[in-house]
Amino acid sequence: MSRLYADQSPAYFQVGGILSPTALCYVKREADRALRSAIMAGEFCYIFDAPQTGKSSLQHQVARHLREEFGYRCVFLDLTRLSGRDIDRQHWYVGIARLLSRELGLELDFRAWIEERSFLPPVQYPIELLEDVALRQIQEPIVIFIDDIEVVLDLTFRVDDFFALLRGYQRHPQLRFVVAGCVAPIELVRDLRCTPFDAGRRIDLAPFCFNQNPWQQESSDRINLTPLLKGLVGHVPDPSETLGVVLEWTGGQPFLTQWLCQLIVERVAEDSRWPPRTVPQIWVAHLVQSQLITTWEASDRAYHLGGIRDQLLQHDNALEILKLYGQVLQTGRVALQEEQRMLGTVVMPSSRAIGVRTPAISPLTTLCLTGLTIEDGAELTTCNRIYSRVFDVRWLQRAIASVQPDC
Repeated sequence: MSRLYADQSPAYFQVGGILSPTALCYVKREADRALRSAIMAGEFCYIFDAPQTGKSSLQHQVARHLREEFGYRCVFLDLTRLSGRDIDRQHWYVGIARLLSRELGLELDFRAWIEERSFLPPVQYPIELLEDVALRQIQEPIVIFIDDIEVVLDLTFRVDDFFALLRGYQRHPQLRFVVAGCVAPIELVRDLRCTPFDAGRRIDLAPFCFNQNPWQQESSDRINLTPLLKGLVGHVPDPSETLGVVLEWTGGQPFLTQWLCQLIVERVAEDSRWPPRTVPQIWVAHLVQSQLITTWEASDRAYHLGGIRDQLLQHDNALEILKLYGQVLQTGRVALQEEQRMLGTVVMPSSRAIGVRTPAISPLTTLCLTGLTIEDGAELTTCNRIYSRVFDVRWLQRAIASVQPDC
């Protein structure tokens, strides 16, 4: 795996990393049910969202459930082990075939097997491995999870044929694929005739929301926040009221919610007289200001806030993205035109081939993929109060000045 599970420590909440499938603080959302159901129905699934929104933890939770309850063979294909600008097309596909062979536990002499097929186009290596070996040796349904798919953007060659491979296995009776990452589908496939995403199942990750009764069991349209409440019991006078204030600050963003809950528990452990005898709105606000906003660069955990900053400033279209964010920040909400919604993309003719169209990602989509903003109906709005306080107007002015081209 490219990333380890979050460290197992006495802390109940886990900040950063992939939550263990047995983590007590894991919050189930509608996405858990949707992904599980779609996989069992044989659908190709994709989960594209901002960093640290729970994509990887979701996949591991669902994989565990499918293994234990239904006997599925679930494996994770770690493409970060095959990334970089020093790998060519043939070695990339050989690497994919080798990873599949190892993760699926296939019985074959891989070196001899691949040498016998050296005359084939590289994309055929994983295809033949799956069809001629894996599907013959394994009887149970196979689910292949591919996380951090955006690493393919760093390759020196296009991999449209890889996505065409995934497209070819949609609705396969035994084989399923799940792709996840911090990217838009339109960035990955230049030749739109190869894309598997037009017919795939998109899995959306909803923010944590506070129900009227937060202790109630989850239903099809609600989120059960009991795991978070249990972590606050014994640390604060009223866990429900405290969690409600936490969500007012985090907007239900999973990483920030775990982080702020953990900060509360840590503060209680440091000072038995804390929290003070005031309403949670006051002391949570003070904690956020002192620990997450004023000193965020020094106290940033798992490179969360710094990662957002760098995504914005290092983007090729940074100036336009920052200007769009400025509109949202100043007005609170920006109305979206119908063509901007859903994909937020621009499609233009390609010079590579007749009939092939090359998509270009828009500032809207890029901004949403940082996590700073979200689409709320027909409007674009800030994700939460913490982000808007950290990346405020003063920060924005300095950021625009730093990316402004010299006259």
